[in-house]
Amino acid sequence: MDFTPEQFVEAVKAIAYKHDPASTVSNWAPAHGPGGLFNAGTVRPGMYSTIPRPVDLSRIIPMIGSLMQNEVYEILTGQTATEGTRAADICSEGPMAGKLKVCRQVIGFGEMKIDTSVERITKFGRRLNYGDLDRNFFNLEAVNNPMIPDVLNENNVNSSTGKLLFEAALAVERSYSAVDINGVQGATTAPGGVPNAADYVIWISQYDGLNTEIRTGYVDSVTGVACPAADSIVITHNAPIASAGTNGQTFVANVVNMVRSAVSRAERVGMGDFNFALMMHPNAAFGIYDVWACNYNTDRCTGSAGNPVSQTANDVVDFRDSMINGNYLWVDGRRIPIIFSSGMQWFGSANNTFISDIFLVPLSWRGRPLLFRHFFPLNNTDATGWIEAQGPLTRPLISNNGLYAVGGRTTNGFCTKLEIISQTRLILDTPFLAGRVNDIQIPYNVSSFDPYIGMSDYRDGGQSSRFTTPLS
Repeated sequence: MDFTPEQFVEAVKAIAYKHDPASTVSNWAPAHGPGGLFNAGTVRPGMYSTIPRPVDLSRIIPMIGSLMQNEVYEILTGQTATEGTRAADICSEGPMAGKLKVCRQVIGFGEMKIDTSVERITKFGRRLNYGDLDRNFFNLEAVNNPMIPDVLNENNVNSSTGKLLFEAALAVERSYSAVDINGVQGATTAPGGVPNAADYVIWISQYDGLNTEIRTGYVDSVTGVACPAADSIVITHNAPIASAGTNGQTFVANVVNMVRSAVSRAERVGMGDFNFALMMHPNAAFGIYDVWACNYNTDRCTGSAGNPVSQTANDVVDFRDSMINGNYLWVDGRRIPIIFSSGMQWFGSANNTFISDIFLVPLSWRGRPLLFRHFFPLNNTDATGWIEAQGPLTRPLISNNGLYAVGGRTTNGFCTKLEIISQTRLILDTPFLAGRVNDIQIPYNVSSFDPYIGMSDYRDGGQSSRFTTPLS
């Protein structure tokens, strides 16, 4: 069952009396009181935040509960050749039509677990002095992201519970953004070459991200037989964005060819009216817009001295600004919407130059989602029956309509922590309508904030605790 914020706070207090084994080290940093991060009564109570929040798929794609251990689905991939020979006449045996073929795919859940630091229940609510007042966070608004545990929403970051849950929510939000792109089903470590490996440690096992699902080399999960009909459109540019790629095509031509390929495939299988978008890293956008504005209208055009291909500077600027303000790329008379993901590849290759990809992601067709997230509903009938059978001091809390279960652990009834778990997976029903252009080298000279710790644009500083010596 779901808990209101008020019930959640009361349940947290009750959890303090549950005796389970846990670390005896109390490593938390409280919001207020002795050692509190916000206890300095000599400073202005209003403050701004520089914590960047990742942008990702979670705010766009549907979330659907599933009780199935694995999502097993098949794609109708083709037909065998017609068998036999031409009939001599209408009464003779004729050739036999070929048989249909399917390709089975199996996608399991990834499992996530994150804990808060160990809390001292006897210190909750304490203030250092009369100047230890609540802080007013001007721009620390809750982001509309369904992956943030609901129990955070009404908990003020000035409270010990609110601060601990906000810290957990930031880690969960950042990790989902990374695994949605780079996750590998069953993996327990970060993919090779991913610098922010700490954002993967909350996964006991991962689910497949789009890097794994938008690919070639699909095989039937039962027989291992290749299923090229299920393969995505994969184009390798592997060159500066303003230069021809290793395939001899310009960046603009590679993206246009990817879009045309997806549209052509969709039309030939009766899905020509499917909805799709281009996905890129937020930092890649300006470099892509700049090149698109300058080159799209003249790409693949051959001019001559007597008949030059030309465009005016004002037209180029207007074209670029329109795409920037509308978040789209113009392709074949269509405004292709752009969605951003902070988890997309963004690796430095030279001074002010980064390597990234651009994806084409199918979103829906005639009201049916083509890309969506499954979660295992922890408020299902079996689970809630067991929860109700337990005493109020031991039962876990259920949040986000079953997406999360929140439990407690304690050493002696007074030093406690919260543990948050969920099971999810990403489903791409039509990989054959998805595409990617790989390894685009993009100049980037904007000074921004990156949400991923360890990246070149991640900037922090200051202190995380005011304790002069760690608690033990």
